[in-house]
Formats: sequence, structure tokens, C-alpha cells
Amino acid sequence: MIIQTLKQCGLSQNEAKVYCALLSLGEARVGEIAKNISINERNVYDAARRLIDKGLIFFILGSGEMIYAPV
Repeated sequence: MIIQTLKQCGLSQNEAKVYCALLSLGEARVGEIAKNISINERNVYDAARRLIDKGLIFFILGSGEMIYAPV
């Protein structure tokens, strides 16, 4: 239901899944997000980049790896 609402607001399927995963996980690395929503890590990176551009998530550099979090 939340995914459908986010899609109606203009997010793609993968963007909506990544955003919902981050809402439930808080902060997470790409591998954690991908595992949580069962999509390829490359697709998570692409969706995360678009979500950053839209101002919905941000990243933190932690020990050489990006950690994403919802705004």
C-alpha cells in the first residue's frame, strides 16, 4: 500500500522499495537494503542516487562505504 502511494507521488518501483526499506531500517548500506527488498545492488545504487537527487535520502561516508538514511 505504501509502495503504491509512493509510486503515485512519482517514485519508480525500485525507488519506492528502497525508500520504504530505509524508513524501516533507519541507516543501511546498499547490501543490507538489497537483501531486505530482494533486488540487485546495482539497482539499489541507481534508485538511491535518484532519491538523493529528489531530496528524500542522504548518505553518510562510513569506513569507506556509503551508508544511506531517509531524510
